[in-house]
Amino acid sequence: MLCLYQVPCYFSDRQRRAVLDSAHMVGLNVLRLMNDTAATALNYGIYKQDLPAPEEKPRHVVFVDMGHADLQLAVCAFNKGKLKVCVNHIRKDYCMVS
Repeated sequence: MLCLYQVPCYFSDRQRRAVLDSAHMVGLNVLRLMNDTAATALNYGIYKQDLPAPEEKPRHVVFVDMGHADLQLAVCAFNKGKLKVCVNHIRKDYCMVS
């Protein structure tokens, strides 16, 4: 079975390889392993019909994932058929409970 896996942007290379190994063990063929904010951006861009043409200035969009224990942010540039992640930031010491 083909699949796309998303992981938090703070996962180390070792953790990412562990995810890929576990997917392989259960018979999944991982096409791509992505940061979860980048996966959100990809989903956004696939369905947008009004993105600028490739030769025009890109549209910048900010994606924010505010969880209980961390805050992830991605700034992405979109043109038709193109996604570029400009900034990917994580703040792990963020906590909503004071």
